Amino acid sequence: MNKILAIVLTIIALIAPALAAAPTSQPTTQPTLRVAVIGGMNDTGFWDALVDRFQRETGITVETRASGPKDGITPVFKQGNVGMTFHGPWWISDLAKLDFVGFAPLPTIGDEPATWGGSHQLALTSDDPTTQAAAAVWIKWLSENSSQWAKAGQIPARTSARENPELTTIAPPIANIIESANTVKILPPVPALEPALWDQFGPVIDAYLAGDQTDAKAALDEANAKSQQTMDENLSTYGAG
Repeated sequence: MNKILAIVLTIIALIAPALAAAPTSQPTTQPTLRVAVIGGMNDTGFWDALVDRFQRETGITVETRASGPKDGITPVFKQGNVGMTFHGPWWISDLAKLDFVGFAPLPTIGDEPATWGGSHQLALTSDDPTTQAAAAVWIKWLSENSSQWAKAGQIPARTSARENPELTTIAPPIANIIESANTVKILPPVPALEPALWDQFGPVIDAYLAGDQTDAKAALDEANAKSQQTMDENLSTYGAG
């Protein structure tokens, strides 16, 4: 079954009204960057290390206004207390109601652009030929008209829907981030894959960025071995799916 609809992580940038009235001359003091941080970044010490490095290199002060689960920091953004948030498309339809919010694709971090993605899927569960034929007609119609799905904050997987010139009118926020679909990376269907990746590689990356780990290759090699071991164990336990 083809994947009909893809969820693409987006960056949602706050365009504060005060910015429109900002003076054209350079400020005499560096600005303060107000942020809300996902709790995991803060709990590991990664965020403190990143802020320290950023402040030393730019002279810009970072003020952490909130920290917690990703959905818990969104109200702080909606109140205008922070300037930017990374979030998923499930928040687009709600945030688009605000008159000071704009949407943009994820920036390129590293050597090539990439965007995490998942999918909504449609499946046939009946062996009856008549039911299958009727379901196929409905699925085909849904796919061909999936530009309308973008109103809910989703990027259509169907190329013709993404290239629909009316998309800018149907769903302006999605039209702004549509290029993300060209760089989306979807994890392969491997049993319990996410814990095998995040639990092993996440701490290594955090430690390296924080300066606590200097031999990146050795650390990644070790994490790779542990991750592979976990995947092998999961495959033995759950099968190939």
